[in-house]
Amino acid sequence: MPVKAILTDIEGPTSAVSFVFDDAARTVGMATCGLAREGGELAGHVTVDSFARINPSAL
Repeated sequence: MPVKAILTDIEGPTSAVSFVFDDAARTVGMATCGLAREGGELAGHVTVDSFARINPSAL
């Protein structure tokens, strides 16, 4: 599903939506967070190594 379609379905401000890693989502104003497992790195994104470590207030 395209990111803009997701936002239409949610019917809220893009700044209130967190999306786990997608450059298209960040382009339209959503907060993004990359999940890099076992020592992986994702340049240009807040990165965590577990879904449990995602802190929405830090995005």
